Amino acid sequence: MTGALRHVLWVDPNVTQDSPSMKGLMTALPTLRELGWVFEFWCLRCDAPEGFVKVRRLPAAPWLGTLENVWFVLVANICYVWRSLVFGRPAQVVGSTGAYCLFADVVHAHFDSAEWLRVQARLGGMSWRDRLRRQITRIGAALEWMSWRSPWTRAVVAVSEGMAGHLRQRLGNAKSVRVLANPCDTGRFHPGARGQWRETMREQLGYDARACVFLFIATGHLQRKGFWSALRVLHRLRSEGKKEIRFLVVGGSDTMWQAEKKRIGKAAPDHEAWVTLAGSTTNVERFYAAADAFLLPSHFETYALVAQEALACGLPVFVTAYWGQEMYLRQGENGWLLPWDEDGMTAVLADALDQRPWQARTEHFMDAREYGRAWSQVFHELLKSPHE
Repeated sequence: MTGALRHVLWVDPNVTQDSPSMKGLMTALPTLRELGWVFEFWCLRCDAPEGFVKVRRLPAAPWLGTLENVWFVLVANICYVWRSLVFGRPAQVVGSTGAYCLFADVVHAHFDSAEWLRVQARLGGMSWRDRLRRQITRIGAALEWMSWRSPWTRAVVAVSEGMAGHLRQRLGNAKSVRVLANPCDTGRFHPGARGQWRETMREQLGYDARACVFLFIATGHLQRKGFWSALRVLHRLRSEGKKEIRFLVVGGSDTMWQAEKKRIGKAAPDHEAWVTLAGSTTNVERFYAAADAFLLPSHFETYALVAQEALACGLPVFVTAYWGQEMYLRQGENGWLLPWDEDGMTAVLADALDQRPWQARTEHFMDAREYGRAWSQVFHELLKSPHE
């Protein structure tokens, strides 16, 4: 441990390893502690080791569903104002994931709701559920804008170069915008995982040596992540004679997939012969091992950690030009860039299938220790210019 401990308050409703926006910081906590940073979390849920961090659990409202995050913003900011007025500033550095704390020194930007609203409007074809979620997304967009423009916010940390460039255009010189990509759990995601689990998993899933398995991972947001495009394009390729194609889908609940059953059947009437809905898992690296390629024709992402994990395992990736892919995709070396239109996707995938077997280049990504050191540098820079 180096020098005296310095106090960081971090505000996020879900301080858990399952949270895509928090898992990186969670894995970096030991390194940050070694570097002299002690964390306090204001949250609704937390699975950080007891005694390792201080946790203040704020009142939860699970009955609100997706609106619980809006509730958390309200409660967290009221608590912050009260705490500051009564006891003074609660920490030397205050951080927030997204827009959860409007008084944070540093905001970790994982999403841009306003940009997704624009993309979604362009896509069209929204169900009543999509339209309802869209209204909730509008609230998120307003809160994000308030957070990024807040006079208390001195730095915005984006998860990709693509997102950072967009934020710099929106914010101009008003804020310091820097990039810190998500770390990779190199203990789980590495080329050796394929050798360890590939044969066992393919046998378990019923894939023979001839099968070409495309892996898709999502816990929801099927329209945004391009699930329907992927399903239709792969069905079309099979109809054109590429019967070796299999579609392995990981993530999502049984309830979610049951609700989509009719739509899946309409998009691919023969889906039961080649689509596997594997559901949720705690061992996703084994599914990377079973696959031959990773497919994510997403309409909007800010980084896509799952594509990073696939590349770390040595899988070639087929992705669209979402934010973040510019940091890891090497066209023709470790994957292929897909156009967003389905005719174009079909052509690229058909050409790539004719080039098998694929030899993807394994990429190196920042690990938890490097990630912790990078955050430590951000915190030190904030301390050098304390809030006025």
